[in-house]
Amino acid sequence: MFEYFMPYLIMKNYKNSVFDITYATVIKVQKEYSKARKVPWGVSESGYYAFDLCLNYQYKAFGVPDLGLKRGLKEDTVISPYSTLLVLPYDAHNAMENIYRIISEGGWDLRII
Repeated sequence: MFEYFMPYLIMKNYKNSVFDITYATVIKVQKEYSKARKVPWGVSESGYYAFDLCLNYQYKAFGVPDLGLKRGLKEDTVISPYSTLLVLPYDAHNAMENIYRIISEGGWDLRII
C-alpha cells in the first residue's frame, strides 16, 4: 500500500488516469485478498512483533501476492493500520469501514494513540 499510495499524497489525481485506475485496483485486490484470509485489509511493509538482538522491532516488506514482485508473500500477513490511513483521501468510506474493523477486532489499541 505504501508504494502504491505515496504518489497520491503529492500528485493531483485525475479520474480514469493510470494512477486513478491503479489506486482503485490496489484497494480492490487488497480487499479480496484480506477477505479470503478473514482479516482487515491494508497489507504493507511494517514493523512487526519480532525483535533483533537489541530488542528493536523488526521491519519487513509484507504484501499481497497479486500486487507484489517478491516471492513468498503468502507466508506472512501483517495488517498495518497506516496503510488504511493512506487511502483516506482517495476512498474515505472504505478506509473508515476498515479502520472501524481494525479497532473492533482489537488491532488498534486506542490507549497508546
